[in-house]
Amino acid sequence: MATLAACTVSALAQQEAPPEGEVQRPDLAAGKPAWRFELTPYAWIPDAVEGNATAGLTVPTNIYFQDIIDNVNGGVSLRFEAWKGNWGFLIDTMGVCLELAPEILGLELDIDIAQAGVDMGVSYRFGPFPFGHDATESGQDRWPELSLEPMGGVPYPWLKQDVTVGPLPTFGGDYGWVEPWVGGRVHLQLNEWLSLVARGDVGGFGIGSASDLTWSLLTGAGFRLSDSTILKVG
Repeated sequence: MATLAACTVSALAQQEAPPEGEVQRPDLAAGKPAWRFELTPYAWIPDAVEGNATAGLTVPTNIYFQDIIDNVNGGVSLRFEAWKGNWGFLIDTMGVCLELAPEILGLELDIDIAQAGVDMGVSYRFGPFPFGHDATESGQDRWPELSLEPMGGVPYPWLKQDVTVGPLPTFGGDYGWVEPWVGGRVHLQLNEWLSLVARGDVGGFGIGSASDLTWSLLTGAGFRLSDSTILKVG
């Protein structure tokens, strides 16, 4: 399990004011779609990571919350979205470094693990569909609004591991690959300052050098702090 904390900064393209008494979507200006950008620095805080790592020698790398906090040597996660009308373009990057020192059969191991990736995708938004009155009648009556966003893309994951056993030379290696993914996002805007979101995807499918199967699921809420800043927790 994991907790996600993020702050999104949205930049809206310059747009003309709508006619008096008419509420206009923020990404539409004078009937023409304007560019809208979102930049989200975020942090995953995992409860546990369990598994084995192999670089010539297979060793268990079961680590838990306190171990992760103690052994993380650095990391960065950043998501960028650019929307024009209903079309969206997505780039998600992440990187993390771990330094572990387990003892196996009386031998002390030094393990340096680095993981990074760039995820690129495209999405199309259906909606928003207001549950209240038409948005042009009253801005307050259009809430809640529901949007559906199917998406797909190609990530490039990369892994690197160096293992040192006592006085022996360091050995290891790195590997990167490309694999497809498809998914979608459901966005429910409850009012001007609160929204709920659910996002999921599956990928890999054993195509070429891809993973057999990968999947992820995110649920969370967004709190609008200002016209250009949203705090997301999931």
